[in-house]
Amino acid sequence: MQVVGTTELSFLNSLDIQVANERIRALFAFNFPCLVITRSQSVPLQWLETAKQQSLPVLSSPLPTTKFMAQLTAYLEQKLAPSTLIHGELVDMHGVGILIFGESGIGKSETALELVKRGHRLVADDAVEINRSDEAQLSGQALDTIRYLMEIRGLGILDIRALFGIGSVKIHQNINLIIRLEEWQADKNYDRLGIEEETMAILEVVVPYLTIPVRPGRNLAGIIEVAAMNYRLKLMGKNSAKEFTCWQKNLLNG
Repeated sequence: MQVVGTTELSFLNSLDIQVANERIRALFAFNFPCLVITRSQSVPLQWLETAKQQSLPVLSSPLPTTKFMAQLTAYLEQKLAPSTLIHGELVDMHGVGILIFGESGIGKSETALELVKRGHRLVADDAVEINRSDEAQLSGQALDTIRYLMEIRGLGILDIRALFGIGSVKIHQNINLIIRLEEWQADKNYDRLGIEEETMAILEVVVPYLTIPVRPGRNLAGIIEVAAMNYRLKLMGKNSAKEFTCWQKNLLNG
């Protein structure tokens, strides 16, 4: 995209009309997507005719060039960032973005609904569009067609914003923790101390990862809520599992 501001227009206006027109034709010949005129400045009709002949869109913005370029750069970085679509839930829990996924029917939506009832915010249900906003951070949002909506088997489609208010939803959220729900397997050894810290890579970004087994009677919403709190605690430098292990070793060593 080519952006023309006050400086560029002043320079062109200082030239002879024929020379200026030649410069404009040479510029338009580069076949770029569109031309943007900042500060809503007017341009000569002949330039617009030349643009029309070359099927070049000419847009106008009331913003100064520097501010427009900053907003344009941020927008294009988001829109052109690497992205993927994951079947799951994304919930904002006191600023911690929790991506919940698992097999169909495992209870992801029901868990997310319970978290919303506890005061947390739904970002996306069923399909999470994930973008790599920078080299070390993922952000997620819902598809436009299903934003603020949730499907609950037996109830159908629910409008979370209408049911619980605007404070119960969020447009997008950074992903800080990934939780996978799976059916409880009696023969599988699950981590009981929390010492093993697993990670999962999405779009080449590594994110902390937990596996939570599902069985009747387990309060999944409560467990995930505590997982988010424990994640924040670790960021503050307190790791209860490692502290407990150190205490045990010291006790055994006398």
